[in-house]
Amino acid sequence: MSIATSTHLDKNLIADSFSSSAATYDQLAHLQQDVALTLLKKLGDIEHGVVADLGCGTGFCFEWLQQNKNISNVSLVGVDLAEGMVQFAANSRRHVDASWVCGDGEQLPFADNSLDVMFSSLAIQWCEDLDSLMSEIKRVLKPGGKFWFSTLGPKTLHELRSAWQAVDDYVHVNKFIANDVLKASIKKNGLSVNDWQESFEVYYYDEVRDLTKELKGIGAHNVNEGRPVGLTGKTRVLKFKQAYEEFRQHETGKLPATYEVYYGCLAQAQ
Repeated sequence: MSIATSTHLDKNLIADSFSSSAATYDQLAHLQQDVALTLLKKLGDIEHGVVADLGCGTGFCFEWLQQNKNISNVSLVGVDLAEGMVQFAANSRRHVDASWVCGDGEQLPFADNSLDVMFSSLAIQWCEDLDSLMSEIKRVLKPGGKFWFSTLGPKTLHELRSAWQAVDDYVHVNKFIANDVLKASIKKNGLSVNDWQESFEVYYYDEVRDLTKELKGIGAHNVNEGRPVGLTGKTRVLKFKQAYEEFRQHETGKLPATYEVYYGCLAQAQ
């Protein structure tokens, strides 16, 4: 039986959503920055070559690399699907010596065997066809090159998903790829796993609207097929909030939001 590696995502909606949130992203992207820092610390020393950030967003990662690693002999290229993010990075990280390109992970804007290192933090879950992504990664990496990434697993935001399931049958929360599907696509496309780590990160909120406001503010809207269209009525919203209250922690009085995070390092299969 074949394993499906494609999802039904509206890439124009993804790009527009993240573009419109570029100015507010850094103030609200707490999980995203925490995960990015964990990933960046795994990279080790980068002494020379071409390094690309797939899903560069506001350029946060390159700024951190410049401040914390000796990358004077490294060429940096940031790639993002959202043109608004690319423009924001170019304008706001002027002190970072990098090129910024609007591009798609499934059609990477690089020549064959051109990258020494590529990394991607919490971006590949927005790709529609995982096999196309993995094939492109293999194509652009030099022999011995590595691809470091973080992405989200299917248990991410299970509280939010469960609360909406108590209301209706629409898809309200983005779907994320399970580790076995991800690893199968990696192997199928001629890449090997050099490093793998899984963790759960839990963030806490006073009210569920604080979580939903944050997700909206960073552009992480629901872009899956089967999402509801139009406004959500007050009665359904109230039912949703009441369902989420079942997760409130007795010890802290807070509402949790859980993220399942995968970290990996891929290389050309030997």
